Amino acid sequence: MTAHESVARNFVDGKKSTGNRMFTDGRIIYSYGEHFPIALKLKNGNYLFNTDKYSHSTSKHQNYVRREIDGYVEAECSTEEIRNAIRFPEEPIVITKTKEYDNIDRCFERIKELYKTKGLTRVPINKMKKMLRDWEIMKRI
Repeated sequence: MTAHESVARNFVDGKKSTGNRMFTDGRIIYSYGEHFPIALKLKNGNYLFNTDKYSHSTSKHQNYVRREIDGYVEAECSTEEIRNAIRFPEEPIVITKTKEYDNIDRCFERIKELYKTKGLTRVPINKMKKMLRDWEIMKRI
């Protein structure tokens, strides 16, 4: 077992571990530093997995982790989405990189479900949709 495989295995086991340019506190596993979280273990035992590309060696790190957590990935995310999940662990996780939501309406339905699990009944979906439309218009300019 290589050092990278060992760090990935320890991450799944919830143990702190450091290897060659890869480390974990048992909950989050990083490549080269805290600027690039590869994956985050959620309370339900599943994982958020970062699919952003950074470097050839980071891609190798991601592959080691992916092999260890395969089948337990709740969502594929961007670096920023995982950072937000780390910073705000009690907030609903909104994922934009997912295969399950092939249109924006399904994505907003999932947001409503997440809000309900937190006991919130008023979900600002129309406001969110307007902000998204405004953002799309600004992106084209």
